[in-house]
Amino acid sequence: MFKFFRILFEHIERFFFWGWKLRGNHDWDFCYFYEIMYLKLDRMYKCFRDFGICIWNSDINKKEMRKIRIARELCKRLSNDDRHTKKSVYYKQYFFKLLNKHLNNWWD
Repeated sequence: MFKFFRILFEHIERFFFWGWKLRGNHDWDFCYFYEIMYLKLDRMYKCFRDFGICIWNSDINKKEMRKIRIARELCKRLSNDDRHTKKSVYYKQYFFKLLNKHLNNWWD
């Protein structure tokens, strides 16, 4: 019973968090995409950290966790970056390279 209320509270909290962000006239560009991807990668990272990745051995698990952590950090940096600098261009290229290479492995 407690688990039900905890999950219900998390859903309500998430609804109000994203509802508050989406209520205004936000710029629906890549910053929003990076925020959503950060949220997704953060949850994947926490899930894989807590429960492991399928039946892979520990070396593969550590490598995949590192790549997810890097992609998560890149999303965070890109969503907070307002300028178009060489560094942000490099971050974008590296992020999409990681995503393109590992998308089939990370999502089921």
